[in-house]
Amino acid sequence: MNIGVVKISKKVLVIAVMAAFLIALGTYTKGANSASLNKMRVTKDQSAIHATKSGKTIGHLPKDYIIEVTKKDGNWFQVKNGKSYAWIWNQYTSTKLDVPVFYKASVTKDKAPLHISNSGKAKITTRLKKGKIIEIVEKKGNWLRIKTNYEMSGWIYASYTAMDKNSRKVSVIAHRGASSLFPEETFLAADEAIKVKSDYIEFDLQLTKDGHLVAIHDKTVNRTTNGTGYVNAMTLEEIKSVDAGYRFYKKVTDLKINTLEEIFQRYGNKVKYYFETKNTSVGQERKVLSAMASYGINESNVILESFNLQSLTNMRKLNGKIKLVQLFQVKKASELAKLDIREIEKIGYGIGINHEYLNEDFIWGVKSRGLQVITYTADKQPDMKRVVNMGVDGIFTGNPGLLKSILN
Repeated sequence: MNIGVVKISKKVLVIAVMAAFLIALGTYTKGANSASLNKMRVTKDQSAIHATKSGKTIGHLPKDYIIEVTKKDGNWFQVKNGKSYAWIWNQYTSTKLDVPVFYKASVTKDKAPLHISNSGKAKITTRLKKGKIIEIVEKKGNWLRIKTNYEMSGWIYASYTAMDKNSRKVSVIAHRGASSLFPEETFLAADEAIKVKSDYIEFDLQLTKDGHLVAIHDKTVNRTTNGTGYVNAMTLEEIKSVDAGYRFYKKVTDLKINTLEEIFQRYGNKVKYYFETKNTSVGQERKVLSAMASYGINESNVILESFNLQSLTNMRKLNGKIKLVQLFQVKKASELAKLDIREIEKIGYGIGINHEYLNEDFIWGVKSRGLQVITYTADKQPDMKRVVNMGVDGIFTGNPGLLKSILN
């Protein structure tokens, strides 16, 4: 009886050891595979995938298709291709998986063709039923590209669709408040922006000599007040002594330059803010966060913008949630292609650019990289309509009421 027990115990022990080994092996393999996978988005339409690096092309992937990267080798990524693997050039990929949707639309023509590219002569990938809801992520002339999924991808002729107007969102950003109608950066301008239901109110931030953040655009108080002097050379008491409405109304007023704390005291979380930082050497980003914490301002209610990438990088190191927008200024259309947006693409929400030289191809090229396109400063109706039709995501304007009426 004792011998039998020993034999059974050995058998059980062997089975147990084998089972443990298999479980461990499976867990290791699964863990290794999972750790090696990194999802990325294809950024070039009809990107070639190869059997080997630089080898035979075995297929093409549509723009925005999500791939699983298993290995990196120089400028090439190995990706899962069904049960096997293929290679794609890393320049055609992005770690930003989400693509902004321009708007939703319904198909108005039965069996409307979906083409592989924006050409009527291009191969038809499928046909869409009348009434099907599609999401538009790109526009080129009379062609619309729909959001890629595992079911379909491609381009459809715009006349075969009808926009769902409720799905199109263009943010109205009151530039220094309603600054075309009231003295910029003052409570009068901000109150008017709220009255017409602006999506955001923008304030520029400068630092006084004694360390207070105040809402004023210029380095000096000369242009907008009855005073003179550099903001960073003046104390808060001196800043408060100048008249912030004098230049606008050409007479004495009781309007003052406001501190960031006073802005938060007045509006709290009832509004959303764009704050432009002006100087990275004085730690403005940390002061903004400190004021937000003191007044309980939600991170989702604040977007930080700056022409200085270092300021945005500083904020990202301090806070991982606040949205960041890098500002650019171009003086001619040819400069658009030279803009370097690689760094803000890694940490940011969007770019802001002057509207004069914007074009549709540039806007959609930026949006395809997962960034929003915000433009400044459109105060006239023709300019507003032009950039809205191009596909921008937000507009800085000193006349937010006019922009709201156009959008409505």
